[in-house]
Amino acid sequence: MELGNFEVTKSSYGVTNTKLTVKVTNKTSEKKSFSFHIEAVDATGERIDEGYVYANDLAAGHSQNFEIFTLVTSDKIDKMKKASFKIIEASMY
Repeated sequence: MELGNFEVTKSSYGVTNTKLTVKVTNKTSEKKSFSFHIEAVDATGERIDEGYVYANDLAAGHSQNFEIFTLVTSDKIDKMKKASFKIIEASMY
């Protein structure tokens, strides 16, 4: 799994859009499903937000991109720009 960068953009209508792209790759030789619990933390280690990624029935050798943290409230955006993102739980089944 690869974590991208947290992105903040403004639409032409003044709406703020946010996202973190997560790329999940099945490196096994059979179809598998994956789940990840990801948190955003500040410099002191305090959790700002958390997100989940579920990749169901991903074929062997295939990748899929997911977007998380797409609904960040305006009071958290500046903190999220400076956050560290960590995988705190991962499962393959």
